[in-house]
Amino acid sequence: MVTITIGGNDLFQYSSSPVCIDAPADPDCPLQDGLLQVAERLDRILGELRAASPLTAIVIQLYPNLFSGTGEVNLSGIIVREGAPEVAFGLLNDVIAEAAGRNGALLADPRAGFEGRGGELGHLLDPEPDAHPNDDGHRVIADAFLEALGLSTEVTDEFFRWTESRIGGIGLNEITADVLANHARAFPEEEIPANLRLDLGGLYLWRGTGERHMWDPDSISLLQDAATRNDIETFKRFEASADDEAEEHITIRNMLELDYLSDPIPLDEVEPAMIEA
Repeated sequence: MVTITIGGNDLFQYSSSPVCIDAPADPDCPLQDGLLQVAERLDRILGELRAASPLTAIVIQLYPNLFSGTGEVNLSGIIVREGAPEVAFGLLNDVIAEAAGRNGALLADPRAGFEGRGGELGHLLDPEPDAHPNDDGHRVIADAFLEALGLSTEVTDEFFRWTESRIGGIGLNEITADVLANHARAFPEEEIPANLRLDLGGLYLWRGTGERHMWDPDSISLLQDAATRNDIETFKRFEASADDEAEEHITIRNMLELDYLSDPIPLDEVEPAMIEA
């Protein structure tokens, strides 16, 4: 399965336009031109994914109104009222739904779960507002993906308890067949396959807004440069860039403080990592 969430940042870039922030459907708002570009990119992305794996389920997300129920929000100095985002997300969702239909993709629709709950399911009412879902919001979105995929109630009850699946769908046999097919592609029987190209497993894009990630254009460019020129000094610069979190706590490891025992436990008292059946 391929899951796609794309297009939200294409809306955000028009938030600095006074016309777009109050009336996204206004002809003077350049959003319409931007949505045409979104449609073209979606067709290209979905088309390439479908050509690469005709039988794989592709699920693309429709955008909920993250501002629903939040009233008026000051987002980085821009006053956003919840009515305008409803219109803007609606325009974007129309483009996404049409592109999905043209390319045989499924739609994950979490919009109903966010109605009137934008403050509860996102960060817009936080001391530092941010237009992204929180953990509870992502749970609603994840449920929408599962429902779009169509999992049988036996699967959801066993492995995704309390997840609603109103349409039913595939069971463990179909999931097993999909996993085995992916494994066969990854480990072909030929010792030297005719096609040595590696499957990237998806399309990766960098998002410039929101929380910081360790992997960014600077760190990746250093890694690519080091690998291309076999340059150890550039690789050391990549290591420093990839490991430097400062006080931002980007990874879990940077939030841990190890508590060392003054009297270590003898090794013969330590349980083995592998347990014999």
